[in-house]
Amino acid sequence: SGGFGGGCNGSGKGTNVTTAAKKKILIVDDSELIHDLVTAILRQGDMELVHVRNGQEAQAQLLNNGAGFAVAVVDLILPSSVTGWDILDLIRGNPVTADMRVVVLTGVPMSEEEEQRLLHKADLVMHKEKFTVEGFMAAVEGLVGMRKTCG
Repeated sequence: SGGFGGGCNGSGKGTNVTTAAKKKILIVDDSELIHDLVTAILRQGDMELVHVRNGQEAQAQLLNNGAGFAVAVVDLILPSSVTGWDILDLIRGNPVTADMRVVVLTGVPMSEEEEQRLLHKADLVMHKEKFTVEGFMAAVEGLVGMRKTCG
């Protein structure tokens, strides 16, 4: 079970920012099934999806187009030397992307304590074995219009 948290001194609060532009979502996962599923779910909303399958591709997207993404959906285990953890550090460590909303979609088993630590870098942790279409769509829709504001 995941929840909102992290960032902004752990408040997990954001400010709604609405624009007429289509929301851009970065999907970082090497699974073809997850890509197809996420695409089918998010196609229902007015969202532009950018899929990458490894950490190096994610790094390139974030460094070149980081400000354009409203939300990143990140798997922790990727088939590259750059892991999902590295991507989270890159997002939070770059002033251009530090306020991006992040959903970790992972198959990695973790303790409640590990998940709480992860929520300092991500807004939401969703476990693949507990994945539901309704839960994922609600989570992303809830985050798309929100960007963190600190101070």
